[in-house]
Amino acid sequence: MLGLLLALVSTQVPAGVDLIGDAPMRLSLGTIASGQARLGSAEITIKKRGENAYSAEMKSPAFRLDLHKGEVVYVTYQARGPASKHESGTAFWGVQFQRTTSPWDGFGSTSASAAKDWRTFHHAFRVDKDYPAGQTEMTMHVGAVEQTIEVKGLKAVLLPPETDMAKLPTTLLTYEGRDPKARWRAKAAAMIEKNRKGNLEIVVTRNGKPVQNEVVRFSMTRHAYPFGTFAEYHYGRTDADSVRYNRLLTTKLFSRITVPVYWADWGWENPKTRAEWIGQIEWAEKLGLRMKAHNLLWPSDKWLPARVRPMRGNELRNAMSEALNDRLAALKGKPFENIDVVNELRTERDVYDRVGLSPIVDYFRKTRAAYPKAELVYNDYATFEGAAGGGQGFLLSLEWTKRLLAAKAPVTLSGWQGHFGEDLTPPEKVWALIDKWKKQTGLPLEITEFDINTRDERAQADYTRDLLTAWFAHPQTKGFTMWGFWEGSHWIPNGAMYRKDWSRKPNADAYENLVNKAWWTDVTVRTDARGRAKVRGFQGDYEVAIGRAKVKAQIKPGSSTVGITLYTRSQMALRSDLHRAERVPTR
Repeated sequence: MLGLLLALVSTQVPAGVDLIGDAPMRLSLGTIASGQARLGSAEITIKKRGENAYSAEMKSPAFRLDLHKGEVVYVTYQARGPASKHESGTAFWGVQFQRTTSPWDGFGSTSASAAKDWRTFHHAFRVDKDYPAGQTEMTMHVGAVEQTIEVKGLKAVLLPPETDMAKLPTTLLTYEGRDPKARWRAKAAAMIEKNRKGNLEIVVTRNGKPVQNEVVRFSMTRHAYPFGTFAEYHYGRTDADSVRYNRLLTTKLFSRITVPVYWADWGWENPKTRAEWIGQIEWAEKLGLRMKAHNLLWPSDKWLPARVRPMRGNELRNAMSEALNDRLAALKGKPFENIDVVNELRTERDVYDRVGLSPIVDYFRKTRAAYPKAELVYNDYATFEGAAGGGQGFLLSLEWTKRLLAAKAPVTLSGWQGHFGEDLTPPEKVWALIDKWKKQTGLPLEITEFDINTRDERAQADYTRDLLTAWFAHPQTKGFTMWGFWEGSHWIPNGAMYRKDWSRKPNADAYENLVNKAWWTDVTVRTDARGRAKVRGFQGDYEVAIGRAKVKAQIKPGSSTVGITLYTRSQMALRSDLHRAERVPTR
C-alpha cells in the first residue's frame, strides 16, 4: 500500500486505497435535528441551534483500515446549504478527522461553508500517530445554527507517507471584499493614516542658532503596534533550524513575541520545561524583545496537571492559588506587557463547575498586583472566524467577559484567537463585530493566535493581507499575533508562513509587504530655515541620523518635538543638561 503511485489530476480523486467502501454516511441528530444518510450522501436539518456545534453531526463511515503515522487521509465531497438562518444566509460546519469514541483525539480540523449552489470540498491531513481500523472518521459539526446541509459524492482514500500534499486537489477559497477594488480598502487606508501614524519634528541647532539644509534621516527600528508570534520551543537548541528560528524572532519581522507559561504536566510542572521557559524569557529580556505571556490558567481537566484533576472545593482553590503564586514569584520583574490570564473559559469549564468563578477572578487580581501596568487578557476562540463569526461562540465569549467584569476582574483586553479553516470572515464584518464587542464590553481587542488551515496558498496570502489590514486599521485593536511561522514546528503545518525547507509561502510575502514595507517609515528630509525637519510616520521606535550622529526617538499618537544640538568634538565639555535637547557630535 505504501508504495502506491499517485495519479493526480487537480479535479480528480488521487489514486489511493479506499477507506469507506460501500458503507453509508452516518448522522448524529441528538434532539435538535432530522435527516437521512445514504451511500456517499446525506442531508440534515437543524431545527434548533445546539449548545455546541457538535450537538449534531454528519459523519463519514468509520475508516476501515489501520492508519499509520505519516500517511495522508484525503476526503472529497460536494455540499450546499439550501437554507440557513444565519445572518449571511450561508450554511457552515466544522470538520474534524478524529477517533470515533472518547477522547475524540484526531489529526486534522478545518471549517467550511456553502450557499445554495453545490460546491466541491477537498480535505487532506497527515496522520499524527497510529490508529486501529474502524476507530477514525471524518465528522462535520453542524449544530451551531438552524440550517439545512446536503452532501453528496463522498470519497475517502489513504495515501502513502511520501505524498506531496501540495499536489493534492485543494478547496478553492474566496470571501467578500477580496477584490482589489473593494470599497473597504480606501476606508482602511484612511483609518490607518489616522490611527497608526504620528508626527515627529526635529529642531537642529548649533551654537544656539538653527541649522538649515541639514540632512536628517528618520529610520524606524520597531513598530509600536504589536505584530507578534508565538515563540514555539526552540530556545537553547543548537540545530540549524532552531538557530534560524530564534534569529528571526530578533528581526523587525516581529515587534513582540509570545512566551509559554502553561500550568500543565508538560509545562510548568516539568522542571526541565520550566527551566527552558524561564531561560527563553531571560534571553528575550536581555535582547530587549517585547513579550506577552500565555497563559496562566487553562481551566480544564484536559490541560491541568493530573494531580489537580481529582481535587474539589478548597483543595482545588488552594492548589490553584499556590500554582499562580509560584509562577508569579518565579517571573517577578519580567517585562511582560501583556498576559493571557485565562484561556477558553467558554468551553474549558471543569474548574468553574467545581469551584465557581471566584478563584478565576482571583487569578486576574493577583496578576494585576504583580503586573500593575500589563494588559490582562481573557482569551477565547471561535468568536469571529468564518460564517459562524458573531454567532454562538461570539455570544458566549461575550457573556463570560461580562461575568468577569461584573465580578470586578481587572480584564483590560479581550483576546480573539483567529484560527481559521476554509471559511473566511469578510473584512467589513470583522469591523462590525469589533464595534459590537466594544459597545457591549468597552474593551479593546487583539488577535492572539492567527493562522489559516488551508492548502489554497493564494487565498491564504490574500486573506492574511486583508485581515491584517482591517485589524490594524481599527482603533479598538491592540495587537496581532501569528501562532508560529515555520512549518517544522507549527501546530497546524498548513498555517505556517515558511515551509519545512524555509522557503517562503505567499502569506509570508503578504505579511512582510505590509509590516516591514507598506507600514514601515524610513525617510530623509532637510531642515528648513528654522532648523526643523518634520516627518509623519508609523508609530514606533526610530533612529534619527544627522551625518554620523544618531539619536533615538519615538513617534507616538499626535505630535512631538525633539531638539538636537550639534557640536564638534572639541566642544564635548559643553555637554550638560540633556533634559530638553539631545547634544550629538557632528562632523
